[in-house]
Amino acid sequence: MKNSLVFLFLILCLYKADAQKKGLQFQDISYEQALQKSAAEKKPVFLFGYATWCHFCEYMKDSVLITEAVGNFYNENFICIKMDLEKEGKNLNQKTIRAKSFPVLLFMNAQGEMLHRVTGKKDAQDFIQIGKDALDSTKQLRTFVYKYRDGKLSPQQTYEYFKMVDRAGMDNQSLINNYLTIIPEDKLTATYSWKMMYELYKDIEQPCMKLILDHRIDYAAKYTADSIDNKIMGLYINALMSKVQMVDSNGYLSIQQKLRASEIDLAEKIIAFADLNKMKMKGDWEGYFHNVDSFVVKYATNDYRRLNDVAYNIFEKAYDKDLLRRAEGWSLKAVSLMDTYKNNYTLACLYYRNEKYDEARTVLYHAIDQATKQGVDPKQSLQLISRLPPPNKK
Repeated sequence: MKNSLVFLFLILCLYKADAQKKGLQFQDISYEQALQKSAAEKKPVFLFGYATWCHFCEYMKDSVLITEAVGNFYNENFICIKMDLEKEGKNLNQKTIRAKSFPVLLFMNAQGEMLHRVTGKKDAQDFIQIGKDALDSTKQLRTFVYKYRDGKLSPQQTYEYFKMVDRAGMDNQSLINNYLTIIPEDKLTATYSWKMMYELYKDIEQPCMKLILDHRIDYAAKYTADSIDNKIMGLYINALMSKVQMVDSNGYLSIQQKLRASEIDLAEKIIAFADLNKMKMKGDWEGYFHNVDSFVVKYATNDYRRLNDVAYNIFEKAYDKDLLRRAEGWSLKAVSLMDTYKNNYTLACLYYRNEKYDEARTVLYHAIDQATKQGVDPKQSLQLISRLPPPNKK
């Protein structure tokens, strides 16, 4: 038995070694040597920046970089190097790359100038496409940087540029702030400005937050009060939760105090919802369940997003039957307010927990239909259907 395990281990090692030979080949040279080789061979440098604690980095090393298609493309088109940006690459990271999320997929010319950059876990197909974009001057991040500086981007291209900066793991908030604060005031509610603000803007500390609040009525008139209120809530909730993650109690209280001192009518609702989420993040489910009823009654009876959120949390964590039944009612209300896939899936989950299997099945079929219309992956609903007992035959 022992010999068989050893043999199997050797086979796996040989298989992995063979796969690595076919995959992306990192050259055992320094950053400076890579730039020199780039100049000599007329190929850009590709730097895979990682950290030892990064699970996404390990995933890419074990599952993506070793694939033959990736190897064929990257080995042919780039001088490939890898670097732990918290160890041997620490100085380079602090001075130039400034990575805050990993892995960093960085493409440079022989002068060390960034051509393109993306962060995060990618599958083989996406990774190859990123490399192709890095070779295409019309798609490189550098091209957008220059055109934006020269004022040559259309509003839609500016929006795409800000998205690219975010995908690169770089700060796009100051860029968005500068853009929104210098455009004419009558353009603040234009479709492209709204899209930029609603989808990309995240930082309540930026000066343009005041512009958003000052033009809240204008946004509401053009894009519905629900959408602008949800954006304002989301901005503050994210800011508060970031303080919880950083264990910054003073920062958390400071934001709450500023909210209470403001004239925002959503202030108390935001604070109450943040306190619920704080309990969730800390695993204080007893406190969450104790406070959720009063939050719903006071702030969320007609807020389908918050109703769905608390109902799903109760589905996942609660065992009290009365609480599960109340959550079912909240979820039904959320569906009646907004018939989306997400809301229907939560309702089906609560029907399942409350052993209303036929009702769950009916809602799941409707959810799958909604997913098709809304371009959503119905995987969760399909999995839940497979767990339901056979339908009752009458």
